[in-house]
Amino acid sequence: MAMLVALDVVAAYFLTIKTPFLKIGLSFIPISFTGILFGPVLGGIGAAMSDVIQYLLYPAGGYIPGITVDALLSGLVYGLLMYHKKPSLWRTLIAAAICEIVISAGFTTFWLYLAIPGETFMALFASRIIKSIIMTPIEGVVIYAMWTFAKRVPIFGLKGDSIENRTM
Repeated sequence: MAMLVALDVVAAYFLTIKTPFLKIGLSFIPISFTGILFGPVLGGIGAAMSDVIQYLLYPAGGYIPGITVDALLSGLVYGLLMYHKKPSLWRTLIAAAICEIVISAGFTTFWLYLAIPGETFMALFASRIIKSIIMTPIEGVVIYAMWTFAKRVPIFGLKGDSIENRTM
């Protein structure tokens, strides 16, 4: 789990396009795999730890505890929908939609609205919902492809269709 948290911190810093109100990057991959590999509770804890570590290493503005709660919820969602399950594109798309549209566009926008003086909720929400609608299918397909691959490669610890387990 520590490796996935570290990967998330690195991805959030180096593989992310950041604006004052939006982040577009690849940090959803380690967060989703924390939930897939360790379940909802540890997935949520890992995502929250990653958020706090990111803030401590690379602070950008004030700390907003609600955003850490949102990270925890994302790890929880991935764990609930994917832990001990077979890879499913629909399940992955649903998890990505909940994390992007409900948590990121909804909850995180609310926390930013409370933290940033002078911004209206709808001004923040408009750009964040467009980003979430575009990123949901991208995230879903990327996570599904990586999850399917990880099931086939025994080193990831996921039980699946490795060559040794196939019956002919």
